[in-house]
Amino acid sequence: MLKHKIEGYFRHVDNIRIMYKEDKTDIQDILDKCNNLMPKLKITLEKEEENKINFLDVTITKDHDNLTSDIGNQQPLTSSY
Repeated sequence: MLKHKIEGYFRHVDNIRIMYKEDKTDIQDILDKCNNLMPKLKITLEKEEENKINFLDVTITKDHDNLTSDIGNQQPLTSSY
């Protein structure tokens, strides 16, 4: 993984976030290698859109070299039984 120039790796249970620079990292190669390690486990890729990406309940925004985060404001789940 070191050859791919990954700048950050964050994991929470089954959620993984990898920070990388597109001009230095072949993210598709990383994804293919991870999926080939355990064929029964399927890892998917979600890229940022408009400099934003969600990770768990947090929206992370990139502005030049700065990252900001905003905690989601989800409505609580209510159920009637």
